Amino acid sequence: MENLKAISYELRRDVLDVIYRAGAGHIGGDFSVIDILVTLYYKHMNVSPETMNDPNRDRFVMSKGHSVEALYSVLAGRGFFPKSDLETFSQFKSKYIG
Repeated sequence: MENLKAISYELRRDVLDVIYRAGAGHIGGDFSVIDILVTLYYKHMNVSPETMNDPNRDRFVMSKGHSVEALYSVLAGRGFFPKSDLETFSQFKSKYIG
């Protein structure tokens, strides 16, 4: 449990960095969902970068669009894409326009 708290703390910093660099975002929405996302992706869900093509993997759908920075920070933290990609998230010519 303590490890998940540390991960959540680190990812909150990543969210702040993303929002600061993009000049836009919803800190409250991101912070309100980060603990849930960390618990799901780091402890409960059957999904990883190595099992993305496994038909039996878990799938996650989030309709709370104002929290996309949190979701992408968690995905980067889990290794789904390089964390360095967050440096241009939601910016012109970014791979990830959120």
